[in-house]
Amino acid sequence: MVVEQGEPPEGAEPVYEEDSSTVYRFERDTEGCACETVEGHGSPVLDAYVRDGDLHVVFHVRTREDLKEVLEDLSETYSVSVRRVTTAGDPGERELVHTDALTDRQREALETAHSMGYFEHPKGANATDVADEMGIAVSTFTEHLSAAQRKLLDGLL
Repeated sequence: MVVEQGEPPEGAEPVYEEDSSTVYRFERDTEGCACETVEGHGSPVLDAYVRDGDLHVVFHVRTREDLKEVLEDLSETYSVSVRRVTTAGDPGERELVHTDALTDRQREALETAHSMGYFEHPKGANATDVADEMGIAVSTFTEHLSAAQRKLLDGLL
């Protein structure tokens, strides 16, 4: 829960502050929700909503390692896609990664390449391996990957 003005509910514990907003943790009666998984890592959920049949969960983590752990835990039960990662600070300079601009195929190329170790050194997979896994030609995979990387780098740089 985010409180910008007024008092938080009784028993709410402050866990994150930024500008005039404070994020609070409090107990609620839900079971089997992705929010429980996120909050089990000590990360407060700011919002959860459904759009086009997909559950979107907005939450805070303190470090990239915390984010990695939350995503790994969520991936054990759910199909997970990261849409945006931001850092606290000046709202005009907060966004680090914004993946909404990627097509589904570009996102799939990035996720498949990453999961197969394409970006590791030494490589866990080459372009042929990833393209075969996706069931597409190597040239098609490299086009998707190149376009996705360009979009992500444009957002970062």
